[in-house]
Amino acid sequence: MPHDDGIYIFGSNGLADITFFLGSDLLPTDVKAKLIKLIKKERVDLKNKGLDITSTFSLYLREMYTQIAGSLNDPNRAIFEQSVIDLLKNSIEHD
Repeated sequence: MPHDDGIYIFGSNGLADITFFLGSDLLPTDVKAKLIKLIKKERVDLKNKGLDITSTFSLYLREMYTQIAGSLNDPNRAIFEQSVIDLLKNSIEHD
């Protein structure tokens, strides 16, 4: 799950292309919060169901996230890249 303030760089050898974006641009904070809430609930439910099956093993579940639409093809790609450029410019100006 991308961190809101993280800068991510994604490249593709096959497409000979590279892009960059902020985590909050790729996955809005409110959507991320809903996903985290859902995952936490499902983890508890699955752990309890596993304990119903056997008490000698417990389930250790890890979340795994996959982006369905590629960043290189995102219609907002230029906007996302500009957000990173602006953030870095502002950071340099305030140092």
